[in-house]
Amino acid sequence: MTTIYLIRHGQTDTNIKDGFNGSATDQPLNAVGEQMAADLTPVFTDIPLDAIYASPLRRAMKTAEGVRGARPMEILVDPALRETDFGELDGLDWLESKKKYPRACYQWIHDVKHFRAPGATEGVRDVSVRVVAAFLRILRENRGKTVAIVGHGMAFSLLTAKLLGKSAAQYRLYPMLGNTAYRVLEIEDDGHFYLDRWEHNEHVRPEWRMRRWHMRHRIRRARSCLPGRFFWTPLKITKKERSASCPST
Repeated sequence: MTTIYLIRHGQTDTNIKDGFNGSATDQPLNAVGEQMAADLTPVFTDIPLDAIYASPLRRAMKTAEGVRGARPMEILVDPALRETDFGELDGLDWLESKKKYPRACYQWIHDVKHFRAPGATEGVRDVSVRVVAAFLRILRENRGKTVAIVGHGMAFSLLTAKLLGKSAAQYRLYPMLGNTAYRVLEIEDDGHFYLDRWEHNEHVRPEWRMRRWHMRHRIRRARSCLPGRFFWTPLKITKKERSASCPST
């Protein structure tokens, strides 16, 4: 069995204002986010990690350092784990975005499957294929091991939707990980996986765990879809995802 921890990065200024926090501006952690990353060290100190992978964005790398702690381990940087490219929307809050780019925001709400931000190099479906392919590579290279992957909210939501048999357009059915919260996946060799909880966040200080009403509602709704505390499902991969996950020869 392979165990994978999906860990979201710490808080950034754009996270506070509920804005588009993508890859274009490479925003760093704020002061709270740096403390959140540091608080991960005691959480993972006694977990026997064989490898730590991270998105190349600064907020993910700094959080990965917190996961690593004092271990003499290299953080393996995988560009395919980076967050969605939000182009000219990156760094803007929702009200600013609606004012400057009303058509893009309409598509974001009503047709996210085909959404591509103004000035972006990829759309939501492209991000889903990229992140799933990275996950498959990591899984293939670390069979039977315990691995931490430090990345981003939307990227992990798209991956989770795929694992649960949903399309990229349906990723909002499930709650996004909070900052420095994590999910634990246990994957059998036959492709089935075990998900015990939507997120582990007991280490996050209560005042930093606060969520907007719509996110709290989504968490309650998503939890109601789980049979008890776990979920088994076969991992179904498309030809495009499989091709992207295989190194070129």
